[in-house]
Order: sequence, then C-alpha cells, then structure tokens
Amino acid sequence: MHKTKNHTGRAFKPTANYLFKQGYGKYFAIALTFSFFLHIVLVITMPSYSAELTIHDETTMEALELPPEVVIPPPPKPLAKPSIPMEAEQEIDEDITIDETIPPPPDMIAGMSQMKDIVEEEEFLMVAEVMPKWKYKPPPPDIPRYIARARVNVVTRIVF
Repeated sequence: MHKTKNHTGRAFKPTANYLFKQGYGKYFAIALTFSFFLHIVLVITMPSYSAELTIHDETTMEALELPPEVVIPPPPKPLAKPSIPMEAEQEIDEDITIDETIPPPPDMIAGMSQMKDIVEEEEFLMVAEVMPKWKYKPPPPDIPRYIARARVNVVTRIVF
C-alpha cells in the first residue's frame, strides 16, 4: 500500500474506508449518469396511451318494479311525567330499624391470610452509591489530538 498525505501534510497509511470516501465523487457521478440514461430509455420505450371519447346515447327507458310499500310505525308515546310524591295511605311503624352490619374478621375472609404472609415477607432494601476511595488518583486518560484541537468538552468515567 502506498502512503498518502492528509490535510495537515502528514503521511499516513490509507484505510479502505478512506479510499472509499476518496472515490465517492467518482462513484456518485457514475450512478447519476446511469440513472439519467435509464430514465431516458424508459420514457422513450414507454407505450403511448390515448383517451377515447365515448358517448352513450340511449333513449330507451325501462320501468323498474318498485318494492312493496314500507309501513313506518308511529313514533312512541311520550313518557309520562314523574308522579308527585304523596303521603302513604298505610301507617308505617316508626320503630323499624336496620340491623348493623359488621364485616367479618380478616381471618375468615378467603385470601386475606395469604396477603398477610406476603406483607410480612417483604423487606425494604436501600442501596447507596459509594464512590471508591483511591490511595492515588489515577491519571486522566489520553485524549486524541483531533478531539483536543476541536475544543470539545470530554467527560471520562471510570468503569469497574
């Protein structure tokens, strides 16, 4: 392989990607030319279509059989207005009471004992992130020159 010079004037060994990028303009021009001529050939060889004007002059008429007459039912009667509350004619005993309802204890409800066991088994786990203590702070990683020249803020993280 031959060595080429980059924009800074330094010699380097070109990679396949670099060589492809160098030939991009040539490949694009070839593809554009091929596409142009292919479209020209398709337009020339396309069959021609012409619309014909057709007029149908029919003066005969046919009588259609009509369906039997449909009977539309009358609309529903309007709803009666709600009646006005009135006093009952019968005497009602005022000593009537409704029995008080008390829910059964949880032990008697099916499925409650299982949920009680689940709640007791759960434990609360708290995780705190602790930064490691270094005896000596590790040196910062080497940043490539092209990133340093671009003046881009770089954040490095230490992964264990």
